Amino acid sequence: MKLKLTQIIGTLSFLVISHGFSQSLLTEAHLTGLFGAATVTNLINLTIGIEPRVDSQLAELFEDLFVQTNDVGHTYIIGPGDDPDFATFVTYLTDGYVSFFSVDASMGPGGGGESGVREVNFFTGLPPGNNGVDLGGFVIDHFSLRFDTLETTSPGSDPNGDGVWTDCSYAATFSVYGQAVNPPQLPPVSLSGTNLVWNFTNGFPYEPFYVVASTNILLASTYWIRVVTNQFDQWGRRTLILPIEPDKPRRFYRIALPVQ
Repeated sequence: MKLKLTQIIGTLSFLVISHGFSQSLLTEAHLTGLFGAATVTNLINLTIGIEPRVDSQLAELFEDLFVQTNDVGHTYIIGPGDDPDFATFVTYLTDGYVSFFSVDASMGPGGGGESGVREVNFFTGLPPGNNGVDLGGFVIDHFSLRFDTLETTSPGSDPNGDGVWTDCSYAATFSVYGQAVNPPQLPPVSLSGTNLVWNFTNGFPYEPFYVVASTNILLASTYWIRVVTNQFDQWGRRTLILPIEPDKPRRFYRIALPVQ
């Protein structure tokens, strides 16, 4: 992997690479646009958004990234910790429910785009093993954005006749990288002092889970008591520490996932 540069814009960092990355490409979307704005500039922003319902809470990526024609071919990457909306974006994309994508291209005061596009229609296709709705069951490692073509012309068509106008056309590729995950397994339990320690792996990123307990292992699962509610991290991992309570009878434990 050849690193070319890192751009720092506000509080967000975009890693620009020329080619290659260790994670697998899950899917991608090919985006094109043609628009104009009442400004003279050679900079364009392309914001990718997703929301669980149209006109609900929107999670956006790349909203602070502005590029110009000499940036064509560069790949801009956002991973965990690079954008405050990353976790919410991943949740919407992997929660097993229909969410809606939006694309907003802008140059200062004007731009264009589209919204209300379902995941299955936004991408070229969902990866093998998908649920037919979104990327549920996959660990999302990072997102990338690459401009394949970009042209800006000022004053271009100049519809107002005042010379303050820029026409823009672009083609870009938005990609999702990660890997499929196996259903979470109940890991071996280790003893640390008076505590039981579980190191969970292979969970669903950002998804909640429960630890349930019963004194009777043959009892129907609906009667097991929930003792812990927690959430996997972005890698599908979580460490739990449960205190040993010698005054209580022996209990059996299971991990349970919410039904969607």
